[in-house]
Amino acid sequence: MTTLGITIPTCIGMTAGASVASAFNLIPAWQEVNENQGVGYLVQVILYPQGFAKFICVLLVLSGIGMNCIAIYSGALSIQQFARPLQRVPRFMWTACIFVGILLLGLAGRNHLLAFLQNFLSLLGYWYVHISQTSLLEIICLTVYSQEHGILCHRLH
Repeated sequence: MTTLGITIPTCIGMTAGASVASAFNLIPAWQEVNENQGVGYLVQVILYPQGFAKFICVLLVLSGIGMNCIAIYSGALSIQQFARPLQRVPRFMWTACIFVGILLLGLAGRNHLLAFLQNFLSLLGYWYVHISQTSLLEIICLTVYSQEHGILCHRLH
């Protein structure tokens, strides 16, 4: 259930984001709203009727809060697993420290979020391609080597 609870909203959000991104350059009104008023108003302009758009914006905010709660709690668990002395500090204290850190980072970088996201996603894409290419080449080379030398090789499935 947890997997479905995370996967389904993520897939819906990514599909909606891809469809809006593909139509964004074709509709000048969307570009104008995005530049002058921001993303929140853009969601309201894209969705119709207006009451439904406000409802979706409220759901979007609440789902963002829920996803952040999962990440913050997971971070607190990870900190406690670093070393035994860190386990003596109650988990709610680590959760509070992580929340304060995220809040400070968010306040400090609120005007530069787009640049941070673009840099991070570019870096993430680079490493994804690099790691997947390396893994694919290792599988191919291992398969070819094992076939040439008659070595029984277990495939990764």
